[in-house]
Amino acid sequence: MRRAEIIQNIFSMKIIRRILSGNFLDVNLCSHKYQLVHIRIVNLVGISKLSVWEEIYKGDNSLSIDVSGLIKGPYKIIVDFPEENSREEIFTIC
Repeated sequence: MRRAEIIQNIFSMKIIRRILSGNFLDVNLCSHKYQLVHIRIVNLVGISKLSVWEEIYKGDNSLSIDVSGLIKGPYKIIVDFPEENSREEIFTIC
């Protein structure tokens, strides 16, 4: 089982890589208002492997994204904020 954890705020993204039990990517998004965000996970070639839309509220928002269908290796998570630039980080499933 594996778990990766990402910490995100509206202005920057930090990633913390951990191997824990489970098959989820934990994302913490901090927003200054309610908004709908598009979260994409792509491989390093740029092929989309997972795409979800999530509602986030003002303040901290904790999300768990099921990545059990992805094979081991590096990926990029891209968070599209509708009124701001996208944020992206690379993470690895071990």
